[in-house]
Amino acid sequence: MKRATGTYVKSTTLGEVVQAFVPDSLPPKNPTLALEVYQDLNRKAEMALARLSGVSGLVPSVDWLLYSAIRKEALLTSQIEGTQATLTDLFDEEAGFKVSNTDDVEEVTNYLRAFRLVQSSYVTPRDCPSACGCCAMPIVCYLMA
Repeated sequence: MKRATGTYVKSTTLGEVVQAFVPDSLPPKNPTLALEVYQDLNRKAEMALARLSGVSGLVPSVDWLLYSAIRKEALLTSQIEGTQATLTDLFDEEAGFKVSNTDDVEEVTNYLRAFRLVQSSYVTPRDCPSACGCCAMPIVCYLMA
């Protein structure tokens, strides 16, 4: 979404051509926070939650669903930081097999430990701060509900 809050106007001052920024008038005519802007995105998000709710009814337990999703998230987040661990490496380490890149697998494992710590602090959905709209992990709160 391109943000345009005004325009540049060429002007001459003391014989030198300059550009002056002229902001748009307030209030904006069609603000980006208008409901029309987010209706389609909101509908897509609601459909994704509905699909997740349907899938969660098909799996043996929500913990099983979280097991895979959280490990994948941990890997992707750690790879942003430069780790070279794979999902196979992580599963091998959890099964007790020897892995070649122990430092990278340990980085992912630390991420998982941090997630478990946060998850254990949410004993009930009421403990989750998403009720006030500030939760960084709304999917966890959704699955606990």
